[in-house]
Amino acid sequence: MKPLICAIWMASTLFVVAPLEASEKPEVEYKARLSAGDHVDASGRKLSGVAKILLQDRMNVHVHDKGDPEDEGESYFADKQNRRRLCRRVRASKIDVKTRDAIEKGTPLVRVRVFQGHIEVELLELPKQP
Repeated sequence: MKPLICAIWMASTLFVVAPLEASEKPEVEYKARLSAGDHVDASGRKLSGVAKILLQDRMNVHVHDKGDPEDEGESYFADKQNRRRLCRRVRASKIDVKTRDAIEKGTPLVRVRVFQGHIEVELLELPKQP
């Protein structure tokens, strides 16, 4: 009898937990044009990897005041600690190959949603070649 009760309880919790995860709200959401300036660091060295490019984009917006016209501002990444967490969250995320290639090889317009432990990146416009 106990295994049956456990099975019923586990099944019922799936219906409660799944909608909570699906309705998780992002801590911050913004659009950004990942331009050629976001693909190099302050010393002019070419950056590789989605995490470094997204971080440079937010550094350009908040630290260097070099945002692109299509970049949306937000106060979240004005905080240095939140910028530091960005790379870790990108590494914990599943970014599809098409999106990853578009970011690393071009200058796409993206929507970024930042959650507690991961991020989501959506391509809004196919990349322009830098």
